[in-house]
Amino acid sequence: MIQFKILSGKKAGTAWKARRFPVRIGRSPGADLVLQEEGVFEEHAVVQFAAGAGFTWQTRPEALASINGEPAREAILHNGD
Repeated sequence: MIQFKILSGKKAGTAWKARRFPVRIGRSPGADLVLQEEGVFEEHAVVQFAAGAGFTWQTRPEALASINGEPAREAILHNGD
């Protein structure tokens, strides 16, 4: 399980738990984690579980995202990220 802590925007201060993968993040009503914020694409990012690698993060090419304050398009997630 992964827990996302929302740090800014309309849902700031809330947490959301992912219970199945892949997790699709975006504005789309069909996303698992819906974020209705300016600058968020319909399909902004996806978190997947890959055996041997762990949890991976990937944004669509034109989307912006950061992990621990650093720009990230693709990343392997670690505890606390």
